[in-house]
Amino acid sequence: MTNGIPPGVAGSSAAAGRPRPIRVVAVGIGEMGRKLCLVLLERDGVEIVAACDHDPRLAGRDLGDVLGLGRSLGLEVRPSVADGFREVDADIALLCTVTDLDELTPQVMAALDAGCDVIATSEPLSWPWRTFPEDSVRLDAAAREAGRSVLGTGVCPGFLPDVVPIVATLGCRTIEHIDVRIFGDVYPYGPTVWKGMGLGLPEDEYRRRLGGEVDIEFAEPMDQVAAAVGLDVDEVREACEPLLAPHDIRVGALEVRQGTVCGFLQTTTGHRAGREVIRLTVHGPLCSDLPPFRVDVRVTGEPNVKLRLELEHEDGWATSTVVANVISAVLEAPAGLIGMRDLRLPGARLNPRG
Repeated sequence: MTNGIPPGVAGSSAAAGRPRPIRVVAVGIGEMGRKLCLVLLERDGVEIVAACDHDPRLAGRDLGDVLGLGRSLGLEVRPSVADGFREVDADIALLCTVTDLDELTPQVMAALDAGCDVIATSEPLSWPWRTFPEDSVRLDAAAREAGRSVLGTGVCPGFLPDVVPIVATLGCRTIEHIDVRIFGDVYPYGPTVWKGMGLGLPEDEYRRRLGGEVDIEFAEPMDQVAAAVGLDVDEVREACEPLLAPHDIRVGALEVRQGTVCGFLQTTTGHRAGREVIRLTVHGPLCSDLPPFRVDVRVTGEPNVKLRLELEHEDGWATSTVVANVISAVLEAPAGLIGMRDLRLPGARLNPRG
C-alpha cells in the first residue's frame, strides 16, 4: 500500500508524486448518506465522483447544496443508480439506500457491472448466507465474476454485535457460550429506520403491519460470530417484542404518544444439538436514559471473558464512519460476498500529519 491507497488504485493525479484518490460513487443521500458524504469530504485520498438519489427533492441539485455546505461541489445528484456510474471510472460504490435484499440487489449489480466494489448499509447483507441463501449465492457469484467485493456493514451490525464479540474471543482456548447484549437509542437513525421499527404505532397496528418484526434484522451478526469462531449452530430462534412508551416522548419533529411503540427488544439465539451456544439481545428504545450505544459481551469458556464497549455521544455518525473506515480494506479483500470477519483487522483510518 502507498499512503493508505490499496494496490491497483494508485495512479496519476494533478499533484505530482501523489497516488490518485479512491473514487467513490455515493448512492442514497438520505440521513445516513449525507453523514457518509460529509465524512468522506474530510478524508485525504478519497474523492466523491458521483452521487445519486431517486428522491425528486434531491435529484438535479448540487451535492454541496444537498449537504448544506453553502458551496458547490460541482456534482449534480443523479436520479438513478445507473446514471451514477456513467463516465466516472469509480473504484467503489457506497449504498445508503434500502435494507431489503430484493430491492438492494439491482443496485449492487449495477455497481458490479460498472467495475466497482460495494459497501452497503444493509443489515441482512452483513452475513445473509443462512437467512437469504439464494440472494447470497447470486450476489457472491456476480461479485466473483466481476472480481469485486460486496460487504454489508455499519455500526449495528458491522461493529458492535459482530466484530466486537469476535475480537473478544481471541484469547479463548475453548468456548461454551457467547452472550452479546446491545443497548442503543434509536433516535439518531432517522425517519426510514423509525418507520421500520413502527415508532408511534399502537401495539395492535404494529403487529398487523409488521407482524411483530422490525425491519432491522439481527440474526445475521449472530450467524457471522458463530461462523467466525466455529460454534456449528444447527438451529436459530428469534423473538421480537415492541417497547411501549411509558409517557409521551417528543424529540424534534418526532412525537410518540404514551402507550404506543417506542422501540423494540429483539432476541436471537443459536443452538447446537438442542443446547444454546450463542445469544444476541438488542434493546432499542427511543430516547432512553441508557448510554447512546453500548455492547456487553460475556464469553463462557477457557478463559471466561467479559467486555463492555461504549460509544459515548453517538448521534448517528458511527454507521457512516464505519463505512468510510473500511473502504481500503474492502478494496484489498478477496472477490465475492464477504463479511467483516473477512477483512484485515479494521480500525480508524485517520489522515496522516504533515
